Amino acid sequence: MSRPQTGDASPPDPDFVRTLNAAQGFFQLGMWNESWNELEALALETRHRPQVILLRVMIYNNLNRWEEASIVGQGALRYYPDFGALYVATAYALRHHSGPAEAKAVIAAGEPYLEQEAIFDFILACYYDCALGQGWQIRCVVGHDFCLRELNSSVTIHL
Repeated sequence: MSRPQTGDASPPDPDFVRTLNAAQGFFQLGMWNESWNELEALALETRHRPQVILLRVMIYNNLNRWEEASIVGQGALRYYPDFGALYVATAYALRHHSGPAEAKAVIAAGEPYLEQEAIFDFILACYYDCALGQGWQIRCVVGHDFCLRELNSSVTIHL
């Protein structure tokens, strides 16, 4: 399969930008269903863009729908391996759905694309700690909740 086209160098469609901004705004307010509905209002040819997929994975994560988030995130990473924030959102889902080893593997695979993310070092340290079973499980769970809050508030969905 070929990678879906995300568009050319022309400026993004104003309707896409408005709708994605509305979806992100609802998301930041914790209005998951409204955010999802905005994404559903996007034109079919724009729903495959990595920014849209990331927001869907993050909505699934906030609804504790770990399996769906894992499946969507892992599928999207095959097409968009250079989209750093998607690794974090997918790993968070995998941590809950499959366990820390699978989550750590996703974070490790995304390391070249995540080095610029401020929260990357904390996340990687936590996955290593949890996966190695150093007895800090409670700390890791708290850390993951912190990561989700940080991810929700700090991820900027760039067009």
